[in-house]
Amino acid sequence: MIRSITTLIVFLFLISQVTFSQDLMLNNAESSLTVSGTSSLHDWNIKGQMFKGEGGFIFDNEHLKMISELTFEVVVAQLKADKDGMNKTIQKALKAAQQPTITYKFEKLILLTEVDLYTYTAETSGFLTIAGLTKPINLLFNISVLNHKIRFKGTKNLKMSDFNIDPPKAMLGMLKSGNEILVKFDVVYQ
Repeated sequence: MIRSITTLIVFLFLISQVTFSQDLMLNNAESSLTVSGTSSLHDWNIKGQMFKGEGGFIFDNEHLKMISELTFEVVVAQLKADKDGMNKTIQKALKAAQQPTITYKFEKLILLTEVDLYTYTAETSGFLTIAGLTKPINLLFNISVLNHKIRFKGTKNLKMSDFNIDPPKAMLGMLKSGNEILVKFDVVYQ
């Protein structure tokens, strides 16, 4: 009798530990990316319009335990500036004709912290490719898991010169962009 009860308890414990993997695609309509910078005349913002990406996630019961894959791609030709006349300058600076996308490719999860059942903070390392130049990068972001969607939100300060991009100039060099930019992302996989 005791052996039967022990077997039943072990069986119930084993079936209660459900680990599963989920492969998701980026939801373009619910995702956003904004790049902000300065110039000698005014601040500016660029918004991404078209994204692609995939993610692989491992859950234990309802808890996110691991990111196995994560890619994010922005189509350079679909970056739109809030100031007139900047779109062609942006595309030229980013070498859109030769390098049509900006890409982040996940390499490894450094730290995943559960804030509560559906909210996490994470640090990852990966590779960012801009204008054909690939650099290693660490990203910090917040993750929320809700209704079969995984949302990544964060910011990253970058320098254009780190990717061999000369800050754009206009009006015969009288208008110059600053070298530092802030990237804000809110990306949804489902």
